[in-house]
Amino acid sequence: MAICSGSESVTWKVIILLATLCSAAARQLQQGPSVQVSSHRHRLCRTDAHGVNLCSRDPVFKIEDHDIGREQRGWMDGHDFEEITTSMNETAQPYVRVYVDGVPCALQGCCSASILIRPGHDSDADVLKHGLTWYTGFLGKLPWQPQTILDAGANIGVATLALAHMYPMAQIVVVEPEPGNCRVLEANTMTYPNVHVECSGLWDKDASLGMVKPSDGRDWGWITEEVDEGTLGSLHAVSVQSLLKKYNLASFEYMKLDIEGSEWQIFRQDDNLEWLKGVKLMSLEVHPSLTRPGDQDHMAMVLRSRGFDMSQHGEYDVWASRELHPFLREEQPAPQPI
Repeated sequence: MAICSGSESVTWKVIILLATLCSAAARQLQQGPSVQVSSHRHRLCRTDAHGVNLCSRDPVFKIEDHDIGREQRGWMDGHDFEEITTSMNETAQPYVRVYVDGVPCALQGCCSASILIRPGHDSDADVLKHGLTWYTGFLGKLPWQPQTILDAGANIGVATLALAHMYPMAQIVVVEPEPGNCRVLEANTMTYPNVHVECSGLWDKDASLGMVKPSDGRDWGWITEEVDEGTLGSLHAVSVQSLLKKYNLASFEYMKLDIEGSEWQIFRQDDNLEWLKGVKLMSLEVHPSLTRPGDQDHMAMVLRSRGFDMSQHGEYDVWASRELHPFLREEQPAPQPI
């Protein structure tokens, strides 16, 4: 079977449609996850006689306006992403549905999916573009499929959907603390029975957290800090251990952590790291400006002492067990399934 994630540049094309959500549905999404979202559809990519993927390698975008029933713009390639973002932001609709072709499927070639984003929202379009490409540098190289995944700091769920398509048999627990982001995340994943959403922060223990907006004012980098229980505006935080217990899982075999400086917190107590035993792969987006001196060194020491090796892939520190790490080196050939 063809696997679309075999190169550094992801193969995908996007059709952007203005979603015609009635005002009642829009209100439902603002209030909670009860809005109805069309089911995603799978589609095999075309392959030649040797199983080589023939999907288009150029990102292509198209915008249509359902209200007037005609095309707003012609096809554009990926270099015009900023122009497309501007066009989306001009709509009066509260949500835009993005149809994506070329999402990698671990066993089925290419899939198609749809994603809700918010026009005019300061980070959704960037998260969309970023989330469709972050995994291609390392996950596609591995002869291994995780059965359990933790996606912490999921934002609106773009990378979550990519993981759900790449690993359709995996149980995926998703954590996002910012309430507005999490409502869209819930809507984006509600048709995926293997995805479980927690509107919480991730911490070293169950606690109460306050939300701090990042210095750049954008909504993809909310920072959490522990506060007293009952503090106005606080939200619940969960530990890795409590998530494993809640979903009756032995471990998270793959962990994606993009939690804006809180990554050091879950490694803080050496006697509280039993959850690391079953982890085989971890991708960390480290935020040096948000961590204390020595925190990064401590995390590295903890992981190396438990048999992990690190390689850099884009903005992620990818920590792999020593049986998987050789496959992440650039000089290694494409792995054969094991």
